[in-house]
Amino acid sequence: MNFLVLNSDPIVLLDMVGMIRDCWPTSVVEAASTLRDALAAVEQLPSVEGAFIGLPIPDVDASGLATLIEQKQGKIVLSHFGQPELANDIAARGWIPLALPFTNETVRQAMLNAGFVSR
Repeated sequence: MNFLVLNSDPIVLLDMVGMIRDCWPTSVVEAASTLRDALAAVEQLPSVEGAFIGLPIPDVDASGLATLIEQKQGKIVLSHFGQPELANDIAARGWIPLALPFTNETVRQAMLNAGFVSR
Protein backbone atom coordinates (compact mmCIF):
# COMPACT_ATOMS: atom_id res chain seq x y z
CA MET A 1 0.00 0.00 0.00
CA ASN A 2 1.11 3.54 -0.70
CA PHE A 3 0.31 6.44 1.60
CA LEU A 4 0.94 10.18 1.62
CA VAL A 5 1.21 12.26 4.76
CA LEU A 6 1.17 16.03 4.28
CA ASN A 7 1.64 18.30 7.26
CA SER A 8 3.81 21.37 7.78
CA ASP A 9 4.33 20.56 11.47
CA PRO A 10 7.34 18.21 11.65
CA ILE A 11 6.18 16.55 14.89
CA VAL A 12 2.69 15.84 13.55
CA LEU A 13 4.21 14.61 10.28
CA LEU A 14 6.56 12.16 12.02
CA ASP A 15 3.85 10.94 14.42
CA MET A 16 1.45 10.21 11.58
CA VAL A 17 4.11 8.48 9.48
CA GLY A 18 5.04 6.34 12.48
CA MET A 19 1.43 5.32 13.14
CA ILE A 20 0.89 4.31 9.53
CA ARG A 21 4.13 2.33 9.43
CA ASP A 22 3.12 0.56 12.66
CA CYS A 23 -0.11 -0.61 11.01
CA TRP A 24 1.39 -1.36 7.59
CA PRO A 25 5.11 -2.09 8.00
CA THR A 26 5.58 -3.06 4.35
CA SER A 27 3.84 0.03 2.96
CA VAL A 28 5.40 3.01 1.26
CA VAL A 29 4.75 6.19 3.24
CA GLU A 30 5.68 9.42 1.51
CA ALA A 31 6.09 12.29 3.97
CA ALA A 32 5.68 15.84 2.68
CA SER A 33 5.86 19.12 4.56
CA THR A 34 4.87 21.26 1.56
CA LEU A 35 2.10 21.07 -0.99
CA ARG A 36 4.65 21.05 -3.77
CA ASP A 37 6.39 17.99 -2.29
CA ALA A 38 3.04 16.26 -1.80
CA LEU A 39 2.01 16.79 -5.42
CA ALA A 40 5.36 15.47 -6.63
CA ALA A 41 5.09 12.40 -4.40
CA VAL A 42 1.57 11.55 -5.56
CA GLU A 43 2.53 12.00 -9.20
CA GLN A 44 5.42 9.52 -8.91
CA LEU A 45 3.52 6.85 -6.97
CA PRO A 46 1.78 4.16 -9.06
CA SER A 47 -1.15 4.18 -6.62
CA VAL A 48 -2.17 6.02 -3.48
CA GLU A 49 -4.42 4.10 -1.13
CA GLY A 50 -4.58 6.86 1.46
CA ALA A 51 -3.56 10.45 2.01
CA PHE A 52 -3.49 12.07 5.43
CA ILE A 53 -3.64 15.79 4.79
CA GLY A 54 -3.24 18.68 7.22
CA LEU A 55 -4.46 21.59 5.10
CA PRO A 56 -7.62 23.69 4.96
CA ILE A 57 -10.19 22.52 2.41
CA PRO A 58 -9.75 25.60 0.14
CA ASP A 59 -6.01 24.88 -0.13
CA VAL A 60 -6.64 21.24 -0.98
CA ASP A 61 -9.22 22.27 -3.61
CA ALA A 62 -7.06 24.97 -5.18
CA SER A 63 -3.99 22.74 -5.41
CA GLY A 64 -5.58 19.89 -7.33
CA LEU A 65 -4.13 17.44 -4.79
CA ALA A 66 -7.49 15.84 -3.99
CA THR A 67 -8.23 15.28 -7.66
CA LEU A 68 -4.84 13.69 -8.21
CA ILE A 69 -5.27 11.38 -5.21
CA GLU A 70 -8.80 10.41 -6.20
CA GLN A 71 -7.67 9.65 -9.77
CA LYS A 72 -5.41 7.04 -8.18
CA GLN A 73 -8.39 5.66 -6.22
CA GLY A 74 -7.01 7.06 -2.96
CA LYS A 75 -8.97 7.89 0.17
CA ILE A 76 -8.41 11.27 1.78
CA VAL A 77 -8.22 11.74 5.53
CA LEU A 78 -8.35 15.46 6.31
CA SER A 79 -7.48 16.81 9.73
CA HIS A 80 -9.46 19.62 11.33
CA PHE A 81 -9.69 21.28 14.73
CA GLY A 82 -12.83 19.55 15.97
CA GLN A 83 -15.43 21.79 14.36
CA PRO A 84 -18.59 19.71 13.74
CA GLU A 85 -19.58 21.77 10.67
CA LEU A 86 -16.17 21.25 9.11
CA ALA A 87 -16.24 17.53 9.90
CA ASN A 88 -19.62 17.34 8.14
CA ASP A 89 -18.25 19.21 5.10
CA ILE A 90 -15.27 16.85 4.94
CA ALA A 91 -17.52 13.80 5.18
CA ALA A 92 -19.91 15.21 2.54
CA ARG A 93 -16.99 15.21 0.09
CA GLY A 94 -16.46 11.51 0.73
CA TRP A 95 -13.34 12.20 2.76
CA ILE A 96 -12.66 11.04 6.30
CA PRO A 97 -12.43 13.75 9.00
CA LEU A 98 -9.72 13.46 11.64
CA ALA A 99 -10.14 15.80 14.61
CA LEU A 100 -7.05 17.43 16.08
CA PRO A 101 -5.30 16.89 18.33
CA PHE A 102 -5.28 13.26 17.20
CA THR A 103 -4.43 10.18 19.21
CA ASN A 104 -3.42 6.67 18.17
CA GLU A 105 -7.04 5.65 18.65
CA THR A 106 -8.55 8.46 16.54
CA VAL A 107 -6.04 7.78 13.75
CA ARG A 108 -6.88 4.06 13.85
CA GLN A 109 -10.59 4.92 13.71
CA ALA A 110 -10.02 7.20 10.70
CA MET A 111 -8.12 4.36 9.02
CA LEU A 112 -11.00 1.97 9.69
CA ASN A 113 -13.47 4.54 8.38
CA ALA A 114 -11.39 4.79 5.21
CA GLY A 115 -11.58 1.01 4.81
CA PHE A 116 -7.92 0.30 5.51
CA VAL A 117 -7.31 -3.00 7.23
CA SER A 118 -4.28 -3.15 9.49
CA ARG A 119 -2.08 -6.15 10.15
